[in-house]
Amino acid sequence: MLNKIRSLLLSPYYSIFLLLLSSVGYLIGGNAMIAVLFVEVQLVALVLCLSDDLFPALLPTLSVIVLGTTMIGKIELLTPWIPYGFTLIPAAILHLFCYSKKKVLRTGITLWGILATAVAILLSGIGNLDMTDFEDPTVWYYLLAMSVGLVLLYFLFASEVKREKKYDQMQYFLGVLVSTGILCTVVIGVNFARWTFGSEGVLRVQEYFDLIPYRNTIANILLLCLPAPFYFAGYAQKHPAVGILSFSVGCFFYGAMLLTAARTAMIFGSLMLLIVLVYYFMSHTAWRYKLLNFVIVAAWIGFLAYLFLEPIAKLLTSRLDGGIASVDEARWRLLLRSLSDFRQYPLFGIGFCSYQNADIYAADGCISWYHLYFPQIWGSLGLVGCAAFLYQLLIRVKLSFFRPNAKTVALALSYLGILLYSQTDPGEFVPIPFAAISVLIFVYLEKHYEMNKGRNTRFFAIPKKKYRK
Repeated sequence: MLNKIRSLLLSPYYSIFLLLLSSVGYLIGGNAMIAVLFVEVQLVALVLCLSDDLFPALLPTLSVIVLGTTMIGKIELLTPWIPYGFTLIPAAILHLFCYSKKKVLRTGITLWGILATAVAILLSGIGNLDMTDFEDPTVWYYLLAMSVGLVLLYFLFASEVKREKKYDQMQYFLGVLVSTGILCTVVIGVNFARWTFGSEGVLRVQEYFDLIPYRNTIANILLLCLPAPFYFAGYAQKHPAVGILSFSVGCFFYGAMLLTAARTAMIFGSLMLLIVLVYYFMSHTAWRYKLLNFVIVAAWIGFLAYLFLEPIAKLLTSRLDGGIASVDEARWRLLLRSLSDFRQYPLFGIGFCSYQNADIYAADGCISWYHLYFPQIWGSLGLVGCAAFLYQLLIRVKLSFFRPNAKTVALALSYLGILLYSQTDPGEFVPIPFAAISVLIFVYLEKHYEMNKGRNTRFFAIPKKKYRK
């Protein structure tokens, strides 16, 4: 019985059920969506208790993150339900205790990059810290989650990924990304429809933005998920209809990114679409099917765009009027601030969790980032941080280009999506989900590297097992 339940948790039916549950919950909204969030949190706890495999809990976790993100500004509605989330703690302890024999601590080259960045973050700001900043619990969350937390996640993910399983783990993860991207597309599509059909004759772009204050986060998740459907369209399809469906899903991800009207999504999403199209057309699928997919999908997406031409045009032109970026906006001032901070504190930076940028830009529930990837490193972490993140980046580049195949390329492109979005947004400096997913992606690529290099390092004196190739 237990084995049948575990098989069901790895089946497409489980993913479809979760996707339908989350989509219907969001569509109805209100108490229905809160109830769905509650059910999915309890489902994560149940999976941890019943399954020796951690990854069936991944999709409900990402669904909770996506739906929870849409509750920005309504957190008071979730407050009465928060105590029920503590069921995850005993469930996680039970999971680790009951299945401890299968959780073997392993190391690999990815760990050393994570350790380097963790040390840089913990040492940041030495000599110029404002201790009043540490009175805010948010500071402790980001400081510990981005250092100690990512190291612990590495051990957890490596113990799961690097043990033998009866299913293709990379393909399963790419399927999870497809389901997550579809949920994000539903969120954006529902709000676009509400704005288009709910306006009283006049479409006001600001009203649409008010509907989706979380659009940057959703766009970032979509950029992360974009390569996954093109993998299934070109490399894992067993029937032409599957190829057309998967290709359509990928194109809808891009369309949803555009409908977020996030400038970063418009720029880097378009760049990523070109990259994944090249990846798709390099697949082993017959060219007639590739071209057929492209023509069919382009035709009916063009038809949909024609039907909604006015709202789409109004939305996109509102973001392009006056140019993509203005010299007066906060990011330019944050860039200049990062250079000033680096000159003033060259070794350890101003401090990863410093609030000194709050006079330029501040938001609830987060620290005062520079909202730019490289300035965040040199401004808040100094030369020590630059060296640590360069070391980690070199490791990740090495793993991404090592004996690539269809699945490893799709995973590397997913990380590229996170990295691109991080250039103009916190991105990878957000522990959950982006930094955590980055760690998981490179644990997968690390396993691929070790399987093909014949190298694997473990803690303690435990007999080695070879992976099946």
